[in-house]
Amino acid sequence: MKLILGSTSKTRQQILKKLGYKFKVITANIDEKKIRSKNPKDLVLKLAYAKTEAIKKIAPLNGVLITSDQITYANGKAKNLKEAEKFLSGYSSKTCENITGIIATNLRTGKQASGVDITKITLKKLDLKIIKKALADPNVLSYCGAAVFGQEIWQPYIEKITGDKTALFGISVKLMEKLIKKVDRIIKPTKPIITLCSSASFYRDVLKIERELKKLGFSVKIPKTANWMKRQRNFDPVSYKTWMQNPKDFKIKNRLIDDHFKKILASDAILVVNQEKRGLNGYIGGNVLMEMTIAYLHQKPIFILNSVSKKIAIYEEVLGLEPIFIDGDLEKIKI
Repeated sequence: MKLILGSTSKTRQQILKKLGYKFKVITANIDEKKIRSKNPKDLVLKLAYAKTEAIKKIAPLNGVLITSDQITYANGKAKNLKEAEKFLSGYSSKTCENITGIIATNLRTGKQASGVDITKITLKKLDLKIIKKALADPNVLSYCGAAVFGQEIWQPYIEKITGDKTALFGISVKLMEKLIKKVDRIIKPTKPIITLCSSASFYRDVLKIERELKKLGFSVKIPKTANWMKRQRNFDPVSYKTWMQNPKDFKIKNRLIDDHFKKILASDAILVVNQEKRGLNGYIGGNVLMEMTIAYLHQKPIFILNSVSKKIAIYEEVLGLEPIFIDGDLEKIKI
């Protein structure tokens, strides 16, 4: 069963992607001007229903279709920049309502559920600066009410939000997921999986990055030894390398290598955590190079946390695997 989003809205698509939903976009043109109602709750549902009926004619019969519509402060989409400026000026020092109507339809069974979310935004006094910024957005005429209050530019001007913050980006996730459950029990978000690869000297950093990535919506796999270090509160790599004193223990090393290779194969991408070591910035060792090679052979994106010193022995091999450097910014990881 597939999730089908009946919307061209980039912000709605970004929300679903960030949550881990796998979906297909199918849209159909409807004449929204012909659909009218004095009741805003009724209007958003009528518009969402019209989209549903149009898309049903062209969509496959094995998915759950999500359609929605939204109005802000009783405003629809601005016809031109002059009207957009009027909308924006009208929000100053007022509480606006984002009214979102959503319909979930199981295209195989015909089962349907609908609902309306109302999220209130209280804005501070708006100055000419923010209005000019909003009007400069090339997509301003495609936004309901000429504004997406979830955008960064609006944050200094928001006094209070009451309700579902995701609705500020065009769709209430809480309501959408509630409606999906009513028509289908299978569709659930799948978090992108990323495996961390690193010298054992950096495993303390690996544990910190694991927590940060989880906050960003990733499912994270880390080396088994990093978990041992965490439990035992001992981050000295030498104390775990018993094979250096007892060659028979190399079978342990072999199992650790094999275990991490399997994690990489089960992931969507890898992130190499490389810090300063032995006077070399962005150190990467032979073991991590093997892991990068496994990812490369299986077409997994390879992200590297920091730049790599040209003085490391495997510099050419590392860059030859075409990694993506994120300069310490985890939000640059896009899968």
